[in-house]
Amino acid sequence: MREAVENQIVSFRERTFATAILLVCPLRGVPITRDTYHVDHTPPAVFDVLVQNWLNATGIALEEVQISPPGDNQIVAVMTEPTQRTAWQEHHGLHARLRMLSPRANLSEARRG
Repeated sequence: MREAVENQIVSFRERTFATAILLVCPLRGVPITRDTYHVDHTPPAVFDVLVQNWLNATGIALEEVQISPPGDNQIVAVMTEPTQRTAWQEHHGLHARLRMLSPRANLSEARRG
């Protein structure tokens, strides 16, 4: 499901870097650059919550989300059912609130809430 919204993450990142003069991590107060950033889902709508809300709204169980079978040299699974994929992308686009964090903040402070 992350792969299905990757273009939204990339678009957010590019817009942010294109419009910001100086980016500072809101949790650690350190500068954020193209070499030192993570894109994070802002609480309370973290990624897992967005997924669960979408599943609840659509009545789909997680096990029913159609994904690609494992294949040679495949790094990630992808959503394969077009209606599910489009519905998920629309839900994420409407409800995700993204932010730029330093890698350390994203891997430590952000996980603690």
